Amino acid sequence: MISSYNFEDRSPLRSIPDLNVTVADHGLPSRSVTSRDHVNKTDDPIQLYLGQIGRYPLLSRKDEIDVAFRIEVSRDQFRQMLLSCDWVLRQAVDVLNEVAEGSLPFDRTVQVAVSDRLEKHHIQGRLPQNMQTIEALIRRNELDYAVATSRSHTMVRRRSAWRQLVCRRCRAIRLVEELGLRMSFLETAYTEIVDQALRAAYLQSSLRRLRNRRCRSGQLTRAERPNDPQSIQKRKEL
Repeated sequence: MISSYNFEDRSPLRSIPDLNVTVADHGLPSRSVTSRDHVNKTDDPIQLYLGQIGRYPLLSRKDEIDVAFRIEVSRDQFRQMLLSCDWVLRQAVDVLNEVAEGSLPFDRTVQVAVSDRLEKHHIQGRLPQNMQTIEALIRRNELDYAVATSRSHTMVRRRSAWRQLVCRRCRAIRLVEELGLRMSFLETAYTEIVDQALRAAYLQSSLRRLRNRRCRSGQLTRAERPNDPQSIQKRKEL
């Protein structure tokens, strides 16, 4: 977590050299590499790189700490938002189960960090218990989801089931985060979610066009009838 970092002792950009020194100090030609015409004409990749980054001022120490903090917070929010999706949560559980079974290499799947008490022996020790708890929470959420989406129950009962579902999902997310799943697996899930969202939007727009296509007599056309094979197929895909 962000609170575990000591920014007073560790600056992510401290090792960047001062770009205000002359190029001659580094054994390069004394002509300024920040000159636009020189950057456009040079074939030296080092001079090209120095010329490009020299156009932007260096961050102050305060700016470095602020940027590092915002990056860490944004990364945590991104992970939690992805895991809030039940499909992504199940994908993460499947990956972690493969790690527990030895099907996936531990070091390439799990990110260890001494500062966050995510060392390898810590994760391996809590992995079996966390996975059992997460799977139990997911099974109970399946039952509550059926209640929350069923019109046969009262609205009070449905809202109560949905609140319990959200609370369990938040707990499952915390348990997954304790296992240090690498960001690369979540980024892959994000790409698939975007593809599914685009597909769902297309199907919804298709169904909307079918429902809005009316005859002049005010009756539905054949393609808009609820039992029409085309409408049934699109509802199944959605």
